[in-house]
Amino acid sequence: MGQTQVADAAGTAPPGKGRAATVTAYGVACAAHLIVAGLVIGGLTLIVFGWATIVQPVIGLVLLGVAAQLRPRLGTLASDWPTLRRGQAPALFTLLDAVADEVGERRVDAVRITSDFAVRASAYGVRRHRVLDIGLPLWVTSRPEQRVAALAQELAYFGGDVRRGTLVGTALTSLNGGMELAAARAEAPTGIWTAAPGAHHADEMSEATRDFKKRGRIVNYVLWIPQLVMKGLSRALLRLTVPAAGYAEFRADAEAARVASAPAVAALLRDRRSADSVCTETHRLAVATRTFGRGEALRNAERDFWTKVADHAATLPGRAPDGPTDAGAGTADDDPRIARLPRDAGRPAAVTLGGSAADAVESELDEARRLVARKVIQDCVLV
Repeated sequence: MGQTQVADAAGTAPPGKGRAATVTAYGVACAAHLIVAGLVIGGLTLIVFGWATIVQPVIGLVLLGVAAQLRPRLGTLASDWPTLRRGQAPALFTLLDAVADEVGERRVDAVRITSDFAVRASAYGVRRHRVLDIGLPLWVTSRPEQRVAALAQELAYFGGDVRRGTLVGTALTSLNGGMELAAARAEAPTGIWTAAPGAHHADEMSEATRDFKKRGRIVNYVLWIPQLVMKGLSRALLRLTVPAAGYAEFRADAEAARVASAPAVAALLRDRRSADSVCTETHRLAVATRTFGRGEALRNAERDFWTKVADHAATLPGRAPDGPTDAGAGTADDDPRIARLPRDAGRPAAVTLGGSAADAVESELDEARRLVARKVIQDCVLV
């Protein structure tokens, strides 16, 4: 079944207004990129053709500096977290390739192991290579079928969410960079140039302070208009892409249900409600280990850190391994994502993580688990 057919079957296809909003969002994103291109062209033109005037090249350099701040951020793979390539984790990438092929998305080029309670895909570089961040708090507290569901859900969502696409995603980063630049306003530090009335050159210092504040207000007024424009464009992009983002989310759930089974997706969505409790326990363990761990005890704590997190999660209500996994066994407070899942609970999963494959994946993650545990213990801060 194709991706669009899966989403339509789940009743999540965006209406005509939603599609029109998405098209408008693409237009706004193009306008944002054209602004950056215009700044670059204008700056280069002033520098090349106005070189003899001195003033025009200076203005051109300013425009190029603004364009540099507004440039699209393409991302990078560099990170403090352990990064795995295909040769380092063949079993893990075999699983990822099977999931990506099943949902019809591009295969992952690298995997980062983090301390976040999430699985998140992103692109980096000019060629938009894909990297998948696997958060150990979610990974170690999920059953194998839920891990497959999380992978399928994220890969399908990343491929369908226009906000994380190249055009709209880079436009949002450009606008955010511009707002940061405009927010850096010139303000006179309070009290720095306040001199006692009888101090030497007190009058000159007071006059200089007034001049500085006056120029700062002028700069604020000049930056206010472009900041307002960029903030408006950013908000417009976010609002226009709401229908498409919701559609992508429901489509990702439907794809994950087809790949890993609807009960696995329902269990994953319910278990994510305990993220705060799991992260709190992870932080508590990190603080306790850093405070009381020494020598061999600290090394043992790094090795057993995530096992303790998983043991804690197993004691939480609704997270026991023998708990209900029926997709239709929701409670009254289940969100619409669970309610929209297909009810064919007897349909087999397209991708499974069997015992031997799961053991091979865990073996490949052993070193990364230890390194992430060490970093969490040292920093005592989660992502």
